[in-house]
Amino acid sequence: MKLRLSSVFALVIALAACASLARSQVSEKAVQRIQKEVRHELLMLPYFGVFDNIAYKVDGYNVTLLDRSQGPA
Repeated sequence: MKLRLSSVFALVIALAACASLARSQVSEKAVQRIQKEVRHELLMLPYFGVFDNIAYKVDGYNVTLLDRSQGPA
């Protein structure tokens, strides 16, 4: 669980660093590329299971991660 979260936060930090370097208008192509990369990284998490709900929102170069994890009832 900690490994998964640290991987996700590393991705967010890397994207935030890119955002601080480029303060210009964000193109639609760039947003689509970021969405594709974030989705790929989330799908590659090793301990992602059916009880995990991981979502994200892309706003320019900012990526907001939303997650919720719960065990079986």
